[in-house]
Amino acid sequence: DLSKGMVARAEASGVYASVSHMEGAAFLAQQPAGSVDLVVAVDVLPYVWDVSHVLRGAGHALREQGLLVLTTEEPTRELTETADGQAQEVQLNQFARVCHSEEGVRRLAAAAGLEVKEVQLGRIRMQGSRQVLGKAFVLQKPKAV
Repeated sequence: DLSKGMVARAEASGVYASVSHMEGAAFLAQQPAGSVDLVVAVDVLPYVWDVSHVLRGAGHALREQGLLVLTTEEPTRELTETADGQAQEVQLNQFARVCHSEEGVRRLAAAAGLEVKEVQLGRIRMQGSRQVLGKAFVLQKPKAV
């Protein structure tokens, strides 16, 4: 985690075998290739504009058939085209959180060697009394052929 406070809470909980105070993509990139069974990035991507580093890090660290579970927030307004005619995949919402399109996550996951196994739309958290919609993704590193 990047938050010293969250790291301290995690350490105090006694639940985790180890806790690291560093950026997630860098942490994953430092793991031995194929050494991780599961990566969970819930409520992480809304703080990351370019998620390609996170997905590549997970693709590196995950063993064959290992899973990455992540959530994204739904865009709060319609995504448009960029100046070069490409579909917009990322937007900043009114709460300064980054919203990623499903298409963008799918494209970047494929580029990182991960397969999308499941996507579900639902409430991912509360913002005060308001429900925040988002998607939960289950990605898998495929078995080598």
